[in-house]
Amino acid sequence: FREGRDEGHRQGRDEGIRVGRDEGIRVGRDEGIRQGHDEGQVALLRQLVLKKFGSEAAKALSPVLGGTSDSKRTDAVASAMLESATADEFLARLRSL
Repeated sequence: FREGRDEGHRQGRDEGIRVGRDEGIRVGRDEGIRQGHDEGQVALLRQLVLKKFGSEAAKALSPVLGGTSDSKRTDAVASAMLESATADEFLARLRSL
């Protein structure tokens, strides 16, 4: 009886470890994909601002976006870039975010 119980515990523990490991891998992979997507959006936005308004405006993005993955903020900056005709207008919009 004791041997059977001990074997059942080992099997249960091993199964729990396997399931936990698999879940951890899945969650880590999903988080990595999201983070990479967010970083790609920010990098593209920086390139577009640099091309449209120059390096001063692109440098002004760092305090606004920082290392954040806040998609609402990234969307707001993208809208400001698209709706601004000049670098000064863009910078003013950034300050209001």
